[in-house]
Amino acid sequence: MKFSDNIKHMTSCSYLLARHKLSLLSFCSYVYILSVLCLTGCGDGSCYDNGSAVPMARFYASGTTTQLSANGLTVTAIGAPGDSLLVNNETVSDLHLPLRAGTTSTQWRLTFTADDLTLTDTVTIDYQPVEYFASVECGAMYYFDITNVTTTHNVIDSITVPLPHVTHVDQLNLRIYVPND
Repeated sequence: MKFSDNIKHMTSCSYLLARHKLSLLSFCSYVYILSVLCLTGCGDGSCYDNGSAVPMARFYASGTTTQLSANGLTVTAIGAPGDSLLVNNETVSDLHLPLRAGTTSTQWRLTFTADDLTLTDTVTIDYQPVEYFASVECGAMYYFDITNVTTTHNVIDSITVPLPHVTHVDQLNLRIYVPND
């Protein structure tokens, strides 16, 4: 290619760039806006987590590590607004006991029914709610740090807390010991 051909080629490139500058600017703006939208919406658009972590309790035979099922168990929250029935006369080995984030203590009424006998225990869980930002989709959620657990002793012998930090992972937080009759 001769020198004069190079000049013509450069002139035509400059002309094309000048002519399409608006199109190139529009295209770059479009790519930028699309990138921003993609980056801010990286989630799947939904939140599958519960708003708060829920501690899991499991029943054990008193003084052992033998897991049990509680037959004829009814569980209700004490002082909870609305319907607080969690379990209604069922056989349960694992139990999830939701905690309220707006307070530092939640009480549960556990009613055991066997034959013609009904006995009720009250379980009080004291804790510190720990707020954290989960994601754009889910917003703020809560973990809980259990500080103390007490119970009446009509059926329940004792309760231990093997894992006091309650997260969204389904793990054993409370062991409820009852007689193995």
